[in-house]
This record gives sequence, C-alpha cells and structure tokens, in this order.
Amino acid sequence: MSKDTVIARHVYFAAPSTYQMAHYSDWIRYYLEYQKGDVERSNSFAYFKFKYDAIIKALEYLRKFESEQVEKFKEEEQARMEKDLEEDKERFTQDVQKDWLAFNHNEVITHYPPLMIIGKQTQDDVTLQTHDEDPLVKVTLSEVACEYNFSNPTGYFNLSIPHIEIKTNNFQTLSYAQYRQNLYESERKEAQDKLKAQQAEEAKKAAEANQSTENTDNADVVQENAEAVKDPQDEEQKATENIVDDGVPVELKAPEVIVRNWFECKREGPVLVKVSVTNREKKKVKAAVRFQAAIEGQDEYELNVRLPKSEIKVTFFDADTLVVLHMTKINPLKPIGQIKIIVRSTDISPIPTAPPLTGGAAVAPAVRNAEVPMQVIINLNSVGSGGEIVVCDECNHRNYQGMQYCEKCGESLPQMGTNVIDNYYTTGGAYGNSMY
Repeated sequence: MSKDTVIARHVYFAAPSTYQMAHYSDWIRYYLEYQKGDVERSNSFAYFKFKYDAIIKALEYLRKFESEQVEKFKEEEQARMEKDLEEDKERFTQDVQKDWLAFNHNEVITHYPPLMIIGKQTQDDVTLQTHDEDPLVKVTLSEVACEYNFSNPTGYFNLSIPHIEIKTNNFQTLSYAQYRQNLYESERKEAQDKLKAQQAEEAKKAAEANQSTENTDNADVVQENAEAVKDPQDEEQKATENIVDDGVPVELKAPEVIVRNWFECKREGPVLVKVSVTNREKKKVKAAVRFQAAIEGQDEYELNVRLPKSEIKVTFFDADTLVVLHMTKINPLKPIGQIKIIVRSTDISPIPTAPPLTGGAAVAPAVRNAEVPMQVIINLNSVGSGGEIVVCDECNHRNYQGMQYCEKCGESLPQMGTNVIDNYYTTGGAYGNSMY
C-alpha cells in the first residue's frame, strides 16, 4: 500500500469505521499498539512470540506507509484548510473553531475537512435532483436535515460525545473522565517512583562519601548513614512530604477535561444527501447507479460531497423504493454541486414457458371438485432443502419454496406452513382420499 498512491489515498481518506477515528487507516496503529501491549503484559510471552513478531513486522510496514504516504496527505489537508480559511473566515471563526478541536487539542486526531457526528432527523426530506430517463428505474437525490456536531476523535474516545463509554478487557465500561483520571494517577505514581529512586541514589552516594571522611567518629558516621538511608516502608507514608520541593503535586487533583457536550453543542442543518432508487414496473429488475461531477474537473470540495468510487448495485423483485446510500456534505452550510447520474438497468424476469406435454397430448388443467379435497403435491423428503414448489395464486406459475414474490407476475407467494403439511396427511397426500 505504501507503493501505490491511489490505493493509499483511498484507504486514508475513506470514511472511518467508527466515531473514534478520523480516517479509515487510523484504526490500524491503535489496534497494533493495543495487541503489542497485551502480549508484553502476558505471562506467556514465549507462547505469543510468533504473534509478537508479526505485530512488530506490521508496525514497520505501517511506519513506512505513514512516512511515505500519510505525511503527504496531511500536507494536503493543511493546505486545503488554509485555503478555505482565507475564503470563508466567518464560518471558521463562528462555527467550526467553536467546537472543532482537531488543531487545538493534543489528543484529537488532526484531520480536514471537519468530520461530523450525525444525530436524528429533524425535518422532512427535500428533493434535490431526479433522474427518470431510464425506463425501468428512477433515482432521486434528497437533502436530509439532522442534528449534528463536529467530530473530535482521539482513537479511543470522541470528545464531542463524552458520555459514550468504551468497553475494557474486564467487561466493564470506561468514560473519558475516568480515563484521564487513571492516566494522571499513573503519571503521578511514575514521577514519585522516579523521585524516590533518585533520592535513594543521592543518599547512597552521601553515605559512601561520609564513610571515606577521615577523623570522623564511627558512631556519628553510622548515625548519619541511618538518617540518610531511610526505610522504604517507613517513607511510603511520607512520600508526599519528600516530593513537595521537587515539584510533584502533593494532593491528587482531577486533570482538566476539555470536551464538547453533545446535548449542549449540537446544531441542526442539511448534512446528508440520501440516494433512493425506485422500480417503475412490477418486474424483477437489476440496476447499477454511478455518480460523477456534472462539470468535468470538479473535485469533492467544489461538489461539497464525497461521491462513491464504484457503482451502487441493487436488485428489485417488485415495484418498490430502496434507499441505497447516504452521503455526508463537507460543509453543511453550502449546497451541493451538480451531480451526473448514470444508470444501467436490466429486466431479469423469467420468460414464460408453455405447459409440458406428455405422450404428444397436452395435460388438461385440474378442476376443483367439491367432494374431493384439492390435491397438494409436496415432496416431504426435500422439505428444508430448498427444492419445494409453490404455485402462484394469480398466474399459476411454479416457483421455488422460499421466494417471496412470483418470478412471472411479481405477486406475493403463499408460504408453506404447518397447515399445508397437516393437509397433506388429512387429504391422503398426493393421491387424495382414494389412497385409503
């Protein structure tokens, strides 16, 4: 991936898998680092040696990818942000910089354009564009207004939704505030241990210097060494007194937590573009939809939306409307550009066939007899294997069991239940009551 710029660009700029990330490729490093630490903490390191070696090798490939490709992409993001900042200063000063912390918080992953967290829909859809030139399907683009706020992912949390907790290995949950508190306590304990080790080393050096001093009473030397080298158990309770003068806090204070409360900072606006495809006929139709800029050379920033790279494929079994895609606008305050919609559709309905012939003579259709129950032909040996036949009530077309709609007319098919199997026994199976 580090050698192919096209693939690397697609992986980097693709939508993140969760709100914890800013780019699709961000999860790789966090996952590998977590697995690496998990193996290092394990008591069976030799057992996981092959796994550890594979993680180290993967991290080396990732470092190469980041140095050769990601750095260039970050420079592009920075240049684009500076350009947009000059062209639309009002939006950045009044809207974006208020709640977007990507370049103002050391924990937030730097990214551009600003990502958004989408909430519930607030208004009815507004139709933007319709493509009805195809005889079989119609494509509609609609604008959807929702709650939203700018995303601030850290890799483990998102500071725009701090009330969302993560799961730990101990089947527990951890909030961002608790995470910061635990991190602070760990750093403080590490500083205390480092300071104690430094003080013990200084005391040891002082004791050695005192022992080499001439004309000093041995009793006084022993007493001085006893005062200099303190018992760790006795000094554990007085640890805070020892580190006051060295700049380490005595009392544990909660660290400053900078977040953006979703319920206080959320806003409303047209942030989504919904793509829906409608089947015009009661036929089995397969369609493929592709999007591109109507004006050649326009990029995603000028379109104000990131279009899918490949075509969207959909299959209809009846006249229906399916929502196949939601696209997020880059700037919710601006409209989207003109999009060219390319549609390919195919009627894949089965061709009607003539009834089978036996011995050169046509088989007469069955006539319902009021005295003899209607015959139900079921192959009990193939129940559950997908080989049963279901006859359509409208056109008498024979369909396979499990299909919801008739291949010929598109109407709903009756589903075989326990009542059909019961009728098989009460009516004498495939031969009626004459069987008995």
